Amino acid sequence: MMRLRTYIRFDEWREERRQRRDIRRAVELFAQLEPGLADSLFDAHFLAGFEPDALLEMQPGELALAWTRQFRYSDERRRTVDIRWLTPRAEGFLDLLRRVMRAEADVATWQKVPRHGPTLAR
Repeated sequence: MMRLRTYIRFDEWREERRQRRDIRRAVELFAQLEPGLADSLFDAHFLAGFEPDALLEMQPGELALAWTRQFRYSDERRRTVDIRWLTPRAEGFLDLLRRVMRAEADVATWQKVPRHGPTLAR
């Protein structure tokens, strides 16, 4: 029983670690597409504050709102403008993240395929 529980925990830990690696990879790619946004604290440090599963379930507007909460605004209208500006970019980031995670999952599945010797007949 203890070994099974340990294995499950290890499997969960490994999956979360893979997801966090995928998030870092998506941030690197996104920084190349939107360098100004990456310089504006939409970066790995900001996204590390979210659980990977929670990040995948977020709506772009929620992510944009979370980003604006890093800053102090003397005028709330400016925050609203920034949220409107960031929402399509956040949608692009979330889409990129899903694509990176899907690609990594495909590679992981491909690596698990058993390899046998040459299949040529003698």
